[in-house]
Amino acid sequence: MRGLLPAYGYDLRLLDLVPIEGEPEAVVADLNDREALREAVRGVDAVIHLAGISLESTH
Repeated sequence: MRGLLPAYGYDLRLLDLVPIEGEPEAVVADLNDREALREAVRGVDAVIHLAGISLESTH
């Protein structure tokens, strides 16, 4: 999804527990941190949650 959506004009705001290589603007936070999550989704139109099927990290 991260590689495909920008080609369709979407701006992405990424969030993960660990820094995402090559994505210095990604938010590093835990979904259990309500304040960090509230700030991370401020101004977004949609949320795509892929943690259950992510193949990007072994963490």
